[in-house]
Amino acid sequence: MTITNQLESFVARGRHPRNVKDQREISFGFAELSTNADLHERLVNKGGVETLANLLGISQDSESQQFAALAIANTASTNSLCKKIVNLDVLESLVAYVGNEAGDPVGRQYCAMALGNLLADPDNHESIVEMRCIPALI
Repeated sequence: MTITNQLESFVARGRHPRNVKDQREISFGFAELSTNADLHERLVNKGGVETLANLLGISQDSESQQFAALAIANTASTNSLCKKIVNLDVLESLVAYVGNEAGDPVGRQYCAMALGNLLADPDNHESIVEMRCIPALI
């Protein structure tokens, strides 16, 4: 299976994951793909980041959430994509997760890392302040 086919498969499966095993496979697959900076633009343009934000919000499995947050953080490390990622409306999921003091600490750390990467682009500062990101991080 080509990388593009894998990505499209993860996006399709991630829209309606059937169970925890499926959520883990999808989020881990995205996390693995996100380690390759050459794929970041495809992850953004093909719906991968939105799928990850959805998994972050709907999954009750901390491991799935951790990998989803890590994949978003990795993808957001490509500065030229940060504005586009913010425009995909994923900030709400990241801020909600990092602001949940009862949440999984590793997942919260990865969400904070994603927000930090998105803050690297000065064009995103206003959006991130409006989402009350800073108090959530503190």
